[in-house]
Amino acid sequence: MTKKSKALSRADQIERRLLGVPCDVWWSRQDAAYIAFSPQFPGLLTADPWSSLGAINRLEDEIRRVLQTEPVAA
Repeated sequence: MTKKSKALSRADQIERRLLGVPCDVWWSRQDAAYIAFSPQFPGLLTADPWSSLGAINRLEDEIRRVLQTEPVAA
């Protein structure tokens, strides 16, 4: 297995984990933006002033970043 294929399989693992992560989004009048969060990652909140999907996409990007820093299971 090459380094590239290992990296792809790691990326695939992260995407599979992301599929099972619940998240929610709401409109915040105070922030004038959609706010997205996940109970599995309580320290992460993201916002987007134009789109609820944008807030979710940003949250998914942040979750991917967290998952990339976790040790790889043997």
